[in-house]
Amino acid sequence: MRSKVQYAYFLLPMVAVLLIPAGIIRFTGASASGWRDWQLYAALPAGLAGLWLTGWTYLLFATVGKGTCSPLAPPEKLLTVGPYSQIRNPMLAGAFLILLSETLLWQSQALAGWLFFCFIFHLFYWPLVEEPRLQTRFGREYEQYCRQVPSLFPRCRKRKPTPSNQ
Repeated sequence: MRSKVQYAYFLLPMVAVLLIPAGIIRFTGASASGWRDWQLYAALPAGLAGLWLTGWTYLLFATVGKGTCSPLAPPEKLLTVGPYSQIRNPMLAGAFLILLSETLLWQSQALAGWLFFCFIFHLFYWPLVEEPRLQTRFGREYEQYCRQVPSLFPRCRKRKPTPSNQ
């Protein structure tokens, strides 16, 4: 039963990065006919990095965290390994990279608007809703994690290990 729930919640991020952008493209009539080399050279690495990062974080939710990315079935353990050791929400970073890739490929102002909306929404949603939930669930461990790991932009150096991720 738990694995079915995990797979169902894998679809939630896909709505934001695939279904809604597909609807925007269809509704606005955006065309991919005018692709230029620079678009592919910029968009493909961003999109592949975003897919990789999103997939990796989803796998960590299921295996290490023993939960999902949804508040309806949250992880049992605070994730502090892998990309979570460099940035507090790498799944969002991956989704933003995918949306950036789509925006570059389609050269769509509407997709750029969707990316901007998602970024601004999460800029407020994360600290006002998600971080208090995590604080309540994981307490002091989450406080220490927040002091060591940046919220928005990853860092290049390794963080000091905490007792939970040694």
